[in-house]
Parts: sequence; structure tokens; C-alpha cells
Amino acid sequence: MTGAITRAIALVAYGNAFLRQNLGPDELTLHHPVFQFENKVDFRGVKRGWFGRRKEVILAGDPAEWLRQLQANGAQRLILDYASDHTQAPDHQLAGMVGGGGHWFIHSYDGRGSSVWVGREHVTRKDDPERRIWEVNYWLLKQLPQVDLRSSELTHRSQQLREALGAICDFSKEHAPEWWKRNFKPAADVLDGAPFDFAKEHVSKAVPLAFYPEDLQRLFIAASRAWVFGGMGSWNDIGFSEEEVTRRYDQVSAELFSAVNGALVAATNEPWQG
Repeated sequence: MTGAITRAIALVAYGNAFLRQNLGPDELTLHHPVFQFENKVDFRGVKRGWFGRRKEVILAGDPAEWLRQLQANGAQRLILDYASDHTQAPDHQLAGMVGGGGHWFIHSYDGRGSSVWVGREHVTRKDDPERRIWEVNYWLLKQLPQVDLRSSELTHRSQQLREALGAICDFSKEHAPEWWKRNFKPAADVLDGAPFDFAKEHVSKAVPLAFYPEDLQRLFIAASRAWVFGGMGSWNDIGFSEEEVTRRYDQVSAELFSAVNGALVAATNEPWQG
């Protein structure tokens, strides 16, 4: 998965644990593994100054300060959300590019409505010896009078991912190199009860384990293992000469991309539904 997705999951998961007074805000500093390549993560907004001019302001200088502010302002819950963006190309084809692959949002719900945050990242320390090259700014986009708090339909999302993995496994057997079949099968197997060690999976760093039971861990693992969308050498880099095979490849790829994102949203939000 991309760093942007992992960060968003961590902010929601650890943020909710803090708002429920189960964790301190300092659990999520830049020393946390999800921020291993970031030199700054702050939170910004736009205010109107003299003569109605719009002015960018830093609302919180780091995740811990942001969480404290949310709590002070009455936030009850954080909600992860994803929206596709087909303006240039199918989302899965752009997922390996900075800013591509759709948009990940964080809703901060206070009982009356929600504030919506979205991250933007750019390189500020290209030659950093510790590889902390990225600065990430989360922008307050707008405040909504209400937010959809319905269940994320965990069972549906899990089944959707299982079906998408089955379809892409079948396609890989017939048309893709052998190693892709070997790549997708472990993702499908974990949904069907295969043993696993969540602590050894990279995605485990994004969530406080005490709040995510086995069924959610399995969904996280399957989704993260099925994330094959990047640049050179990734699933997106495959090409076919036959038009019908290409059409089918695009279809199963888009379905898997949608299922993976839906599973990540559902698994992240599930412990905080009540």
C-alpha cells in the first residue's frame, strides 16, 4: 500500500483510540513507523483576513496536537473514507503516482456534523540521509452538517474482496506470469482461514492491535497483500496484445482495486461503529 493510505489508517485508528481515552496522543508522533519517511506532518486550513483575502494557516503542527485540538472541539469519532477520481484515467492505473488513485478522506465527527481532512504530500528533503524526504499537509476542506454513520458492511466488503481475488487469480492462471498467481493466492488464503502472524505484516503498524480482532486483522492482511498497483514492475506494468484479454485485465484490476479500498475502509472503521 502507499504511504498515504497507511498514514490515513493510522490517524483514524489511533485517533479513535485516543478520543475513547484508551491511548495517549503521543502514541502517534513522527517516531511511529507509519511516518518513517516523513519529516513533517501538519494540519492546515484557510481563513479570511483583511479585505476577505484567504490566508493559509497551520492549525496543528503534528498529529498529537491535532488530536488534542479535535478532542477540545468536541470530536467524538474519526471516520476513514475513500472517493474515486476518474478524471484522467482509471484509479488503479494511477495508484502508484503521488496524488493518484483516488482520494482518502478523514471525517472528524462531533455529534452534529463533520469536518473533512485530506492529505497532500511533497518532497522537501530530497537527499535526507534518513530518507525522511516527505512533508505531508492535511488540509481542512469543509465542514458538513451531517455524515453517513451507517455500518461499513464488513461482511459485504470481505466477500467483495474474496470474489475479486478469485477473479484475478483465475485471470492470472491463464494470462499472467506464474509469480502473479503466487502473489494473489496468499491474500485469498488468509480470508479462508490460513494461519497468519499479524505482527509480521507491515499493515499491523498502522493500527493499535488491542482494538482490532482476528477478523479485522485477516481483512487488513488480505487487502494489503492484494495491493499490487504501482509503477514499473507492478501489476499495472503488464500489457497484452489481445484486445479481449486487455479488456478483461482492466476489469479484474479495477474490481480488485475497488474491493481492496473498500476492505481497508471497513476494517479501519469497524471497531468505532458504536
